[in-house]
Amino acid sequence: MLNFSDLVFKERGEIGPFSTPRAEVNFANGYGVSVFSEPNDRSFYELAVLKGDLLYYDSPVTDDVLRWQTPSEISEAMETIQKLEEAQ
Repeated sequence: MLNFSDLVFKERGEIGPFSTPRAEVNFANGYGVSVFSEPNDRSFYELAVLKGDLLYYDSPVTDDVLRWQTPSEISEAMETIQKLEEAQ
């Protein structure tokens, strides 16, 4: 299973007044995650669930984005998402 330490963060350019690193990974089941570091505190992260290449707001993990997450919380969410049945 992939976890937080497997994410490769790249500078993505300006988002509002901030530049924030972002990582994205897709899993074999058709889901994935997009993870940003929080612009005001880079020790926390924001996770969005992907279905294919699109944001997915109807997953068992969350119906929105998960904000102010620690690396271990990101790993837990990633594990849960990887265990979901294959995306339709």
